[in-house]
Parts: sequence; structure tokens; C-alpha cells
Amino acid sequence: MGCGGSKQPQQQQESKALAAEAGQENKQSEATLLPEKKEPEQKKAEEPKGPAVKVKIVGATGLRNADWVLTSEPYCAVQLFSPKPASRLQTKTHEDYKNPAWNTTLEVPGYTAGDALSITIKDKDLNLDDILGKVVLTDAQVKQGFTGELQLTETGGCPDAKIKVKVEAMGTAMEGVEKAVEAVKELVTGKESVEAEAAECRNVKVEIERAMNLRNADWVKTSEPYCIVELLGPKPESKAETKTDKENYKNPAWNTTLEVPGYTAGDALSITIKDKDLKSDDILGKVVLTDAQVKQGFTGELQLTETGGCADAKIKVEVDAMGTIAAKVEEAVEEIKKEVEEAIGGGPAVVESEKEATKSTGCCM
Repeated sequence: MGCGGSKQPQQQQESKALAAEAGQENKQSEATLLPEKKEPEQKKAEEPKGPAVKVKIVGATGLRNADWVLTSEPYCAVQLFSPKPASRLQTKTHEDYKNPAWNTTLEVPGYTAGDALSITIKDKDLNLDDILGKVVLTDAQVKQGFTGELQLTETGGCPDAKIKVKVEAMGTAMEGVEKAVEAVKELVTGKESVEAEAAECRNVKVEIERAMNLRNADWVKTSEPYCIVELLGPKPESKAETKTDKENYKNPAWNTTLEVPGYTAGDALSITIKDKDLKSDDILGKVVLTDAQVKQGFTGELQLTETGGCADAKIKVEVDAMGTIAAKVEEAVEEIKKEVEEAIGGGPAVVESEKEATKSTGCCM
């Protein structure tokens, strides 16, 4: 009795302890059974800011047939070339593969001064759409307007392939906007300081320090690498380059500061390393700094592409931030600029009325 009586309370205590532990585990398991989280809805892409360019795609002539069995179904894609993928619009396909006549007007959004306009004709396929022809209207043509035929490139051997378009002039509208903005700038900061700052802002200071792990593109001797920097508007006139490094093809050290002219807000920056040759200069590597990196500034190493199989090829650069006083002024008057752009959205006639209103009131708005 004595031994049996002493074990029974002990067993009861052990049972209670086990039950308590089991209950605790149940609570923990319950605590971990949380309701499933709903995936956040993807935000819709923001509409491009800025007025729209009216482009009438009349038709094309002399296109090739890119299909083997049936015939091509050509359509035309239009995009502002800063580049601005969000501005892309396209026509419907056409049944006439050789001389399609779309007669379609597209309003391409997001125009800013300096934008070029890319036009590409493609064949609608189940998989990859073949290119039937391409052309780019320069920023000057977009600004002044253009009506007529343009010679197409990348036509697949059709030298007579052309496209007829009509692009409304953007110069008149944007001049009205710029004049209004300039008036606001003068009120905010004073004309002279803004002009001086704007002149300085047009040059992007880029220090090309060095590159690492480049390939040797020559068969007999060794590569003589140099570096090209260019604003991507595209803006060929902004092109600047370093000298060649004749001593170290693999890890060249230029330590050169280039001032790249012609910067406007939204520009990206292209950097290309090439080997100096007698004929064609081979590409050793490329990289593009985004418009955000140019605006905020960048210091560090960048991974290169098109390196000819050198996966570790990099370049070290320093780009001065372009978010200066002039940029801040632009930001401060952005809302006013939007209002002016909307006000002159009706074209030259509305712009003239805005000018008359300015004369009568004696102010910028």
C-alpha cells in the first residue's frame, strides 16, 4: 500500500505534465496556421507624361513577303525614341502584304523636346513577328513636322521599300510651354542664375577610371582599348571618347574625365569599350546607365555586356549627379508646365490665343 500509494500521485502529475505539453504544442501549431496572404495587385503602368505626337500612318510600298506558306500580315508600330517603351502604339494588321494602306492616326503620348520617333513595320506571326522595315524620324523632323515618304531599312532585301507618314509639328506647342516655364523660372530664381545653371547642367561629367578582365580581340598583337560615352536620345553629337590604352589590353586604366554635352532630363548614358583597329573597331564591352542613375549620380563598377565571352568584364566609372538647381526648378514648375501643356493641347491656334492672353495680362500664364 505504501509503495503503491506513493506512485499513484506521481503518475497523475506526470500525466498532467504530458497533457500540458501537448496542449502547448497544439497552441503553437494553431498559432502558425495563418490565413493565406493575398498577392498584391499589380499596379498599372503609369501613363507617359507630356503631350501626344499625332502620327498618321498612310501606307507602305514595296514590302517583302516574310511568310513561306501564306502572305505577311503587316502592321506598324510607333514609339518615341528616348527610348520610351510606354509610348508604343500600333496599327491593325493589313491584308495587302506588299503595299498596305493603314490610313490610321496614332496619338503617341509622352513627348518631350528632343525626342525622335521610331517607326517599325512587322509581320504578325504566331511566334516572333518578323521586321519588314524600320525608320527613325529625327528630333528636328518631329519638332518641325513631316509629311512624305521615308526610305525603310532592315527590309530583307527590298531596296525600294518606303513608308508614307504625316507627323504634326511639335515645335509650336512646346515653344509655348517653354516660354511659360522660362517666365516662371525667372520669377523663381532670376533669369541669369537659371541660364548659367542650365548651361552647366547640359554637360554630364563622366570619369572613366578603368576596366577589368577584357578580352584580346587581336590575332597577332594585343587590343588597344578605348572608351566611348554618349547620351542616349539618341544624341550622336554628345559622343566623347578616351585615348587608347596601348599597354594593358586586359585591365586598361584611363583615369579620364569626359564632359558629355547636350543633356536633357530623361537621358540615359551609353558606355562602349572598343579595340582600336585599322578597319572596324571591335566591341569589347557595353553598358547603359539609366536616366535615374544619371540624374542621381553613380560611382562604382558596372557589369559589361557584349564582352565576347568574358563574364567577369566590368568597368569602373563616376558620373556626377544631374539633379542640380536647374532640375529642382524644373520640378518646382512641373505642375504649372502640365497646365500649360493641357491648355495648348488644341494646337497652334490655342497657342496663339495663349500668347494674346499673355500680352493682355502681362504675366506668364
